[in-house]
Amino acid sequence: ATFSKAPEKEDNIDKQDLLLEFTECIRDSGINIPDPDFVNGNAWTEIKSTISEIERRSKSSARHIEHCRTIVFGSVDKN
Repeated sequence: ATFSKAPEKEDNIDKQDLLLEFTECIRDSGINIPDPDFVNGNAWTEIKSTISEIERRSKSSARHIEHCRTIVFGSVDKN
């Protein structure tokens, strides 16, 4: 059994804001990436998949994405 409280709405909004900031940073680097789709409930998974594909194709893009991770999340990978 798990005894944790349900995530608060503010927590979800903060996470969504961070993901939007992250994708904006990536686009500012010249990498075409869509806005996260928060309606379907798995925006993080979709963005991770898209980013992984971009990073596999281009070392330069991978460096830009890593830079954005550091700026937005404050470390290498908090996703």
